Amino acid sequence: MSYYSNLMQINPDPPQPIQQYLSFHLTLEHQAMLPTRQLSEVFNLDSTQIVPITDMLAAVMGICNHRGEALWLVDLAYLLGLTPLFTQNWRNLNPIKIIVIRECNKLLGLAVYQVDQLSLYNLRSFQSMPVNDYPQSMAFCLQGYNLTPDGKTTIVLDGKAIFDFLSQLQS
Repeated sequence: MSYYSNLMQINPDPPQPIQQYLSFHLTLEHQAMLPTRQLSEVFNLDSTQIVPITDMLAAVMGICNHRGEALWLVDLAYLLGLTPLFTQNWRNLNPIKIIVIRECNKLLGLAVYQVDQLSLYNLRSFQSMPVNDYPQSMAFCLQGYNLTPDGKTTIVLDGKAIFDFLSQLQS
């Protein structure tokens, strides 16, 4: 028996797919994460820098100047059917935490309650979402969930699906 076949017997499992995610809070109670490959950056924004735009989806907070360009800002919790930031005393959350996602050279700012940390996850550890655990309005961008060591559920979101959903609404 060769050395390489001995290695295969010792470790018969193929390498695990590992990916980096940014975790954050949508509300005080709801934690989520996005893959970092879909992110551009994270920054704090003073709420006075947001220019409201009328006749838009209620979850659209407005736009801000970001690196000389207009960046659309969306209250992610509100978009997903959870408690909106502005009812979570968001003026006291100043500065607002913005996660910028990118898709096909387009940027979108997601306003969230709190940004947490970067972590590596085995993609096989994610579980499918139970149908009744979260609002149906959230189904379009859910990839599943992960249980933290302390038993809390962290939902896994798909940034591309958020872009696609908002693009469909504009059509």
